[in-house]
Amino acid sequence: MISRITFTSAEQNPVTNTKPAQPVKEEKKKQQEEDYQDPLNDWKLRALSYSNEIGAALNVITPKLGAALWIPTFMYLGADIYDKYKNDKDVYSPSSKRGLEQVISQSVSSILLPAIPILVGQKLTSPIGKIFSDHLSINEKDASINEINLFIDQIPNEIFDNKTKYKEYLRTTINNRRNVIKHEVKTDNFFKKIYKYLNGNYALWNTKEKRLDKFIDQNCDEIFAIKENLEKGIRHKKLSEKLFNEYTAEVALKETLYGGDTTRQALRKVLKKHENTKIFRNKLIKTFGGIAALILLIKPIDNFTQKTLIDKFVDPGIDRLNERLADSNLLKMKVNAEREAKTKHKSTDKKEQKN
Repeated sequence: MISRITFTSAEQNPVTNTKPAQPVKEEKKKQQEEDYQDPLNDWKLRALSYSNEIGAALNVITPKLGAALWIPTFMYLGADIYDKYKNDKDVYSPSSKRGLEQVISQSVSSILLPAIPILVGQKLTSPIGKIFSDHLSINEKDASINEINLFIDQIPNEIFDNKTKYKEYLRTTINNRRNVIKHEVKTDNFFKKIYKYLNGNYALWNTKEKRLDKFIDQNCDEIFAIKENLEKGIRHKKLSEKLFNEYTAEVALKETLYGGDTTRQALRKVLKKHENTKIFRNKLIKTFGGIAALILLIKPIDNFTQKTLIDKFVDPGIDRLNERLADSNLLKMKVNAEREAKTKHKSTDKKEQKN
């Protein structure tokens, strides 16, 4: 009896199925790596690495909160670096090389390079201040207020009690500062000039004199109006209730502790804080401008850091360093082995000579 012969496909016949399984596995693994989404790269978490920028703005009026906002930044950076050291995407595979690469990557992409778009964004945001009545940019206002605060802190009481003298001395002080900045513009090196220009350090020198004089007059009028009201125990409409209560409490406390007239010290302190609230508003506007610029450029920064810096320079550099260390260790092992062999050979010769 002749048995029936049946033909099956190569997939059904295990004998004739010669298609290798390894390429399929490699292709699946590659596809999984491409589909993998790093949870720490999600924008909601990634934004934590820039909380220090908000802290820089808040530092003017609340230094402790400003310093505290560095904590989320370092926590995110530490978590991301540890995660990349411990895991190869979603596979547990500790690697000191991968951890080192992530330290370099985060240092560049989250700390060094973002400073450039942030400074540029803040510089581009600064002219918004010119839409207000004083027609000064945000950087020009901040520079002027910083000089006013120094002036309030240092002037003698007799000038502080005379509005005309106060204006005259303040105008002279700010003009002297403008001359110092003018000298810095001439003597600073190229890179320092770029940084100071973006950071607004030259703003006071670039301010038009008429606009600056008008700003000084307005500021003096406001400060003396607040000063006179405080001395009468009245809160000026431009002074916050919080600062008014702080002034009242500090005067009462110092009088209890030291006696006599202690209003001058409390007055200077509150006036400086009042001026700092203006700087805070300006810094907050500039900070959001800087962050907006960073959002636009964060992807190119990440691509440059990973594809150019890490893949083309850091990764090969670490491999070359490891090779050199390995070669050095092999050389040391070889030298040590030769020394041990010579030592054994000498001891053997001595024994034979004795015998």
